[in-house]
Amino acid sequence: MTKNFWLLLFALLLPLSACGPIYTTEYSFVPPKSAEGRMCVQSCGQGRAYCRHLCQMDKHACVQDARDRAMDDYRAYVRRQNAEKKPIKRNPSDFDRSYACGTSSCESRCESDRRECYRDCGGQVIAREVCTMGCDQIPPQPAALPYSPKPARVAAPHAPLCQTGEEVEVLYEDDWYEAVVTGPLRPDGRCPIHYEGYDEDEDEAVWPKRLRPRQD
Repeated sequence: MTKNFWLLLFALLLPLSACGPIYTTEYSFVPPKSAEGRMCVQSCGQGRAYCRHLCQMDKHACVQDARDRAMDDYRAYVRRQNAEKKPIKRNPSDFDRSYACGTSSCESRCESDRRECYRDCGGQVIAREVCTMGCDQIPPQPAALPYSPKPARVAAPHAPLCQTGEEVEVLYEDDWYEAVVTGPLRPDGRCPIHYEGYDEDEDEAVWPKRLRPRQD
């Protein structure tokens, strides 16, 4: 039964991949400037964790209920086969529908609530579309001059700060935030950083000109 399910899923996805590129939305988070706002967004992360925990509990209950139903259906099948003097060719797993007990929609709601909470706290949520399937069908686009590799070299005087583990400060609007560099300078000229005191979901890549050494 499980094999048939995956074959059906593949058959449904195959036409979609032939229709053109498929995109998904990714989000980056810019923390609020105030200390109160930073404390507020931490509670957003805690709320998301609790929401996900409830999703897992719901899934566990759904799976258990589906397996109980599968056993009931299997016993009814066995009784029917015995009554008709037919061989028993199926087993309990053939009646199991627990594969339908997913958490994607529940966790999607958790993420949506977290983004709304983050904005209410004064932070910014930036969405961007990323190709996940059929990306080879995207026609090549001419590189925009402001974002071509050569202009990115303007940040070169600040690039030495982009060293893994380097403690820096990152400029956002008119304030500086403490952060740690999490990797080397990327090919596009940006530097990956992690804001201290925030979740990893809020990590981002910034232009080196927004970096300065940590101020004591």
